[in-house]
Amino acid sequence: MAETTPKAIHDHLFDTNQRHKMVSVRRPGSRQPQKSLVTIKNIFFAIIFLALANLLVRTLFPKRNHLKPPSVGGNSIQQLWEDRQQQQQLRGQHEPHGVAIQAGHPKEHDAAVDAGEQHSDAHDDALHKQKEADKKDENETPNHPADIDHHEEMQIPIDKDAGQAKSEDKPVVGKNNEQQVVLDKLGTGPTAHGYVIDLVYDRSHPEFRTKSISDNLYTKLTDAVESLLPNTKVEACEYYDASSKSLKQRDHCSDADVRLVAYNDADFTRYLCGQAIGPNQALPLVDGACHEPSHLFQQEIVPLTGHGMPPIQVVKSLTDVPEQQTFETVDCDIPCEYEAGLANVADQYIAGTNWHLKVSANDPGTDTNARIEKSAFKQDLYYSTTSFKSSVPLSYYNASLHSVRNRPAADWETAANKATFFVDKNCYSGNSRRMKWVNVVGSQMPMEAYGSCGHTTNVPAGETIATLDGRLSLARKGRIHLAFEESTEKDHITDIVWESLLSGAVPAVLGSANIAQYLPPNSVIDSSLFNGWTNYAEFVKSVAENKTRWEAYHKWRTDEAAIAAFEARMNFTHTGAQCRTCRWAYSKLYGLGWDHKQQVVRNTIIPRRLCVEETTGMTSQPFRESWGASSAPAAATGDCKSLAAETIVGNLKRTVVQHDGVVDVLISSLSDAVATEDVVIRMQTGVRNGEGAYFPHTHTLVNTARGSLYSSATIQDEGSRITALASWDTVIQSLEEGSIEVVVQQKGESLPTTSVRRIRVITEDTHPIHDKMTEFFPTSFCKRMIKDFVDPIAMFSTKV
Repeated sequence: MAETTPKAIHDHLFDTNQRHKMVSVRRPGSRQPQKSLVTIKNIFFAIIFLALANLLVRTLFPKRNHLKPPSVGGNSIQQLWEDRQQQQQLRGQHEPHGVAIQAGHPKEHDAAVDAGEQHSDAHDDALHKQKEADKKDENETPNHPADIDHHEEMQIPIDKDAGQAKSEDKPVVGKNNEQQVVLDKLGTGPTAHGYVIDLVYDRSHPEFRTKSISDNLYTKLTDAVESLLPNTKVEACEYYDASSKSLKQRDHCSDADVRLVAYNDADFTRYLCGQAIGPNQALPLVDGACHEPSHLFQQEIVPLTGHGMPPIQVVKSLTDVPEQQTFETVDCDIPCEYEAGLANVADQYIAGTNWHLKVSANDPGTDTNARIEKSAFKQDLYYSTTSFKSSVPLSYYNASLHSVRNRPAADWETAANKATFFVDKNCYSGNSRRMKWVNVVGSQMPMEAYGSCGHTTNVPAGETIATLDGRLSLARKGRIHLAFEESTEKDHITDIVWESLLSGAVPAVLGSANIAQYLPPNSVIDSSLFNGWTNYAEFVKSVAENKTRWEAYHKWRTDEAAIAAFEARMNFTHTGAQCRTCRWAYSKLYGLGWDHKQQVVRNTIIPRRLCVEETTGMTSQPFRESWGASSAPAAATGDCKSLAAETIVGNLKRTVVQHDGVVDVLISSLSDAVATEDVVIRMQTGVRNGEGAYFPHTHTLVNTARGSLYSSATIQDEGSRITALASWDTVIQSLEEGSIEVVVQQKGESLPTTSVRRIRVITEDTHPIHDKMTEFFPTSFCKRMIKDFVDPIAMFSTKV
C-alpha cells in the first residue's frame, strides 16, 4: 500500500525525478554539421592551459641569473649545516628581545619576522648565499611584506609603539665574516628594517600591564570621601608601591582604635557589616575595623524563588525614577513590580541597571522595535518580541484558548469541498502577498471569504466571525481553512494559525518561514514547501478532493507524543510576559541559570554551592582543588553546609569563602620562606574547553582603576563558563580540558606574612543566544563581580 503521509503525497504530485527529458534526434540521411574549433570556449581553455604550463615550467626550472650551482659535496653540506646552526643560536640568545636578520636583506628580514618559519632545505640556503654574492649584478630588492594575523577572539595584544623605543641595532659578526643585525626590540612594532612581529614577547608582556595606577586615584577618592563627611580629614589605607608595582595597606589601619570610613566608588550597592553602602557613598564604621567581607546582595546564597530579595522593577525611564506608589505588583513567583501604565510602552528598563528592553509583538518587517540586532546585548539592549531569539519571547498562542487536546477532525462526509478565509483587516500589508495566494487558491477550488479581505460570502444568519467559537464553527464546515499571515518573518506566528489547528479543517498555512518547527508534525499544508502559488493551490485542491490525503493531515490529533511535544514547546506561555520579564532580569542580575525555552530560573549547570572534602579540606565544588602536579584533585563529594573553610598547603594558609554566587580564595604565607619551585593551585571543572582553549586577560574588558595589576582567564563550553581572577600579576592558564591553573608563588619568591593574595572564581552558564564558543563577552553579573574584585570598597582612616 502506498504511503499516505502529506510529504509522500506532495512528493508524488511534484516528483522532480520523473520529469520528461528532451533528446535530439537526427533524421536519416541528414548531414551532421561540422563544429568550428575557433570558439570562445576553446580559446578560454587554451589560455588556462598556457598559464598552467608556464607556472609549471617556472616551478620546475627556476631562473638562476649568474648563479653557480651550489656544491653538493660533503664539505659544502656540512658548511651549510653549521651556518644554519649558528643562525639559530643567535636567534635563541636574543629571543624574545631580539630577532636576527641579514643586514640589508629585506627578503631575509621577512623570513626572520615569522618566528615559526624555518627553512629546512639546504639547497634553498645555498641559493640565498649565492644571491648575497651576486647582489651587485642582480640589484634585486624583492618586496614580500609579512602577513599579519589578527587574533581578535583570543585578544593577543599588539604594542604598536613598542618598536619606536629601541637601542641601536647591534652588528654581529657571524661565521665566514657575515655581518648580521640583532634588533634589540621590546615587542611588536616598526623598525628600520621593516615591521617586526614578536608574539612571544607580546604575549608575556600584554599592553594593559603598561598602564600604571593613576597618581590621582587616591586623591580623587579622598576628596570624594571628605566631601561627604564635612569637617573630616581622611587618608586612604591602600597605596600603590611603585618599587614593587603592587598595592599595599598602611599598618595603622589594622589598629583597633583607628576610626575607619568605607567608601563605595562603584555604580551598584554593596553591603558591609550588615549595612548598605550606595553608589558613591561613604559609611563611617562606628565599631572600628569590620572583619567581615563585603557583599553585593542581601543574601549570601541567592534563592531561585526570590524569597526575601528586593523586587525586580520595570520602569519607563532610568533617569526619572518613579515613587513607590506608582508601581503595580505583578502576580509572579519572583518579586515583580511594573510602573503603572507600562503595558503598551515599547521602551522599558530594569531599575538599578542599564538594561533597555524593546517590547513589540508586531511584524518585524514593519516595526523597527521588533527587529533584533544580534550584537545589541553588548550595549545592554535586549528584546521582547515574537522571535524566539528574544530575551523574553512574546506569543499569540494562549494555552487556555488554543489547547490542541480533544480537537477532533471535521467529518469528511459532511464538510463541504471548499476553503474558508476569515481575515478582516490589513489585507495587503506585510511581505507575504497573502491576497495573491488567496485569489489563486480561489481560482482552483470553491473558496468563501467571510471577512473584508477578498470578501466573497456574507456570514450566514446565526453565525459570526467576531468570536473564537463562531470562527471555529464556520471553518469546520469546510475541508480546508486558509490561515494566511501578513508576514513571513521567522517565529512571527499569530492567532490566525493557532486557531486553524482547532477548527477540524486542514489548515493551509502561509506565514513564518520556520513555522514547521513549532507545529505538530504534518498538521498543516505549509506554503514554504512549494515553489509557487499555482503549485500550492493545485495541491490544496487535491487534498480537499482526496479523503486519504485529507485524513493524513489529521493523524497528529490522536498522537499523544506529538501533542505532548507541542505542549512542552509552548509551555512557557502559561506565564505572562511581565512575570517572565522579571524572571529573566532576576536570573541575569544574580547570575543564576536561565532556561530560555521554558523561561524559568534554575541553578547553574555547574553547581555554585561550596563543598569541601572533609579529610583534606580541599574544595570539591564548584571546582575540584589540588596543589602541584603530584596532588590529586579533591573528591567530587564533600561537606556543603559551610560557607567558608581553611586548610594549610605547605607554607601557605588557604581560606575559601562563598558569597554572592562566587567563591573567593584567600592565600597568605606562614613564613618568609623562599619557594623552591612554582606553587600552583589547580581548579578542575566540568567545562569542556577542547585542548585547553581559554581567553586570557578577560578582566580587561571591564573598566577598572587597578586592572593593570590583576590577572584573569576564562574557559567555557556550550553550557558553562568559569572565570578566574587573581589580585596580582601572575600566570593563569588552562593546560588541559576543564582545568584552570594559577601560579600562586613563583620559584625563588618570598611572600610577606602580612600580605594576602586573593583569587575569585566566577561560575556562570553561557547564554544560548548571545554567547559563541570562540568569543568572550562578560555578562552583567560577571562585570559586576570583576569590578567588585578589582576595585573593592575603599577604606580610609580618619585624621585627628
